[in-house]
Amino acid sequence: MAERELLDITSLQRTIRLGDLYTRKGKISKIMGLMVEATGLECNMGDICRIQLSEERYALAEVVGILEDTVQLMPYQELD
Repeated sequence: MAERELLDITSLQRTIRLGDLYTRKGKISKIMGLMVEATGLECNMGDICRIQLSEERYALAEVVGILEDTVQLMPYQELD
């Protein structure tokens, strides 16, 4: 029976934690009820975006739709 190589998950967790993050900026074009539309973003369905509410505050939102150059975001919290 072939010997199986064990995976060191600790090094994988460290790689994920220290991984490069990237920033892409867009602009909110419309807010409809709970849905937010933004332009200028290159995203995929399911991506998590950060909506800057003020200099110190932001809200996380998930990409739930893509229509031509518009990205539809569903915030995880209210944008007050």
